[in-house]
Amino acid sequence: MTRREALIVLNMLPNLGPVRLRRLLEVFPSPEKVLQATKNDLRDVQGLNTPVIESLARWESLVDLPRELAKIREFGADILTLDDDLYPPLLKEIHDPPTILYVWGTLDKKD
Repeated sequence: MTRREALIVLNMLPNLGPVRLRRLLEVFPSPEKVLQATKNDLRDVQGLNTPVIESLARWESLVDLPRELAKIREFGADILTLDDDLYPPLLKEIHDPPTILYVWGTLDKKD
């Protein structure tokens, strides 16, 4: 699984928003490692409650990644993450920027 795919999965999980994801990424070195974490590892992360831990532990039964990727392709959309140069700089400055942006059409650097 790529970093981008892991971020798509994390974005789709119930009860997990950008602030909690940021906390997870402070503890685990990558989004892929977040998805591989055990319940015990997740319990040590400040701010995670039982519903979030359960969502993370059961992500494979909650998210159909191949289907989501197919829908993105079919729609002709693109995905931007905080890692991407085209992710809007002003959006990165807010307290809880979206983990993933689904973009339909073009996005300029000035956006």
